[in-house]
Amino acid sequence: MIKDMKIWENDIPLYDETIPFENKMTAYLHEDGEVHPAMIVYPGGGYCIHGEWECDPVAQFYYDNGYNAFIVYYRVRPYPHPAPMLDAQYAVKNVRAHAEEWGVDPNRVFGVGFSAGGHLCGCVAVFDDIVNEYLPTAPTTDSRLTGAILGYPVTCADPDAGHQDSFRHILGEDADQQRLDTLSLEKHVNEKTSPIFMWHTIPDTLVPFEHSIRLTKAMAAAGRYVECHLFPEGEHGNAMAGWLPGACQWGNLSLDFMKRVK
Repeated sequence: MIKDMKIWENDIPLYDETIPFENKMTAYLHEDGEVHPAMIVYPGGGYCIHGEWECDPVAQFYYDNGYNAFIVYYRVRPYPHPAPMLDAQYAVKNVRAHAEEWGVDPNRVFGVGFSAGGHLCGCVAVFDDIVNEYLPTAPTTDSRLTGAILGYPVTCADPDAGHQDSFRHILGEDADQQRLDTLSLEKHVNEKTSPIFMWHTIPDTLVPFEHSIRLTKAMAAAGRYVECHLFPEGEHGNAMAGWLPGACQWGNLSLDFMKRVK
């Protein structure tokens, strides 16, 4: 069953009625009466759009492999941080809060994101829950993912990493380096960070694979479980990458990763 539902059921923190926001999450739910792991999908688009090629095809892949999948259409520019992170974290909390109703194992809630959506998914893996700070009536369920899958992700705000635009779209075009560093994932990894799987293509010039390398190094230094897969062909934004002989393997590799995550 595929159905649209709301991310936020009642009050929406930092909502601005002058800025469009669908408040939509599309669910791919099995109707077999069984309990399934969940996959929350965060499409990319530079925090400006939601890339459609990173939405339904991705949700369908995980649904076909036994997951209940949820595509989160989080807030984008001109909404500033932390609005997107609030949407992303609340989606996890909401899926856990409705685990019995939606046939989800609350201990197996994973996330997958691409490009800027990979950054957002990484934020959910790295940062502590901020939802209840903004909405005390929100569910008290955990917002941290069981594991995160990041495709060609934006992770590092350092100028020499090669991409700052996504950070500036939610932190402001005039944000200084100290401000940008507040969302630079590799600078915030700690003992609570979720296991992370990353994949990137070496020819990617929009978000260079150095982003994945730096987060991998930070995860390893913190003793956190991490996998990083680099593929020799393909530019940025390949999603399921079915036409690329190397990168097309990432989906099945991610399934294996999740089996190993406790």
